[in-house]
Amino acid sequence: RVRTKVGVIEAEEALRELLDPFSKFPFVSDLDRGVFLSALLSCVVRQSLTIAPGYLITAPTAGSGKTLLAQSLGLLQTGQIPAASALPGTEEEIRKQVFSTLRQGGTFLLFDNTQRGSHLDSPALAGLMTTPEVAQRVLGQSVSERRPNRMTVVFTGNNVALKGDMNRRFFTTQLDPKVEHPFTRRFAFDPVR
Repeated sequence: RVRTKVGVIEAEEALRELLDPFSKFPFVSDLDRGVFLSALLSCVVRQSLTIAPGYLITAPTAGSGKTLLAQSLGLLQTGQIPAASALPGTEEEIRKQVFSTLRQGGTFLLFDNTQRGSHLDSPALAGLMTTPEVAQRVLGQSVSERRPNRMTVVFTGNNVALKGDMNRRFFTTQLDPKVEHPFTRRFAFDPVR
């Protein structure tokens, strides 16, 4: 019984230490903080998982910390701040970007500043979350290649929601600083650093 109590105390201390760099982010609820914890832990062990969910970080306004949170996840998974890109406009372009990233050995995709108020629905990305391997024709060649999928996909955007199969394959975490100009806030911490 004493040993169990010590284990619980150690686990709680480890959780506090893990979340400390992110304690100033304005998560809307404990559920949102829990989704982010899921993302943190998933990024740490992603290479050992055959499948894993993707993540959407959304907020009602710009400057809420969405991109910084997403960059922190990418840095944790890959050791470097991930390049951010816009979500391609067609499913074919999404497939090309995913496969190109996999061919280069990439394991983290950040689609930053997804269009305000949009409903994300991509069969290509929904499918990516449930397959351990991706096969596609190499651009400009008559050859198909297979690549292991250990990709984490993160979206950021203001007032963005998931649609279709994306609802079951991506987790959403919401931030809300509840101030008029959140981008003017200053903090004495930098989770990336």
